[in-house]
Amino acid sequence: MLVLLFTSILTHSQDVKVKSGKILLDGKEVGRISDNKQVYTFSSLDGKALFTTQQKAKTLIDGSTSNWLVVTDLSDNKTND
Repeated sequence: MLVLLFTSILTHSQDVKVKSGKILLDGKEVGRISDNKQVYTFSSLDGKALFTTQQKAKTLIDGSTSNWLVVTDLSDNKTND
């Protein structure tokens, strides 16, 4: 059973890479990414900005750090924060 599960996962996996600001899925360009001071903007192939991500961090009382991403939809400026 496990062999079938892993075989299925491996045969349907996709290769995602980022090179020179281009997002490549199985070698085909599907979008663009740019960054400006830790704010990453994801755009369509025609250059229309779709959403941004920004990493946030907070030091907790016990000295550990909590990290999260704030995603902003640029069509309506709604965030998950």
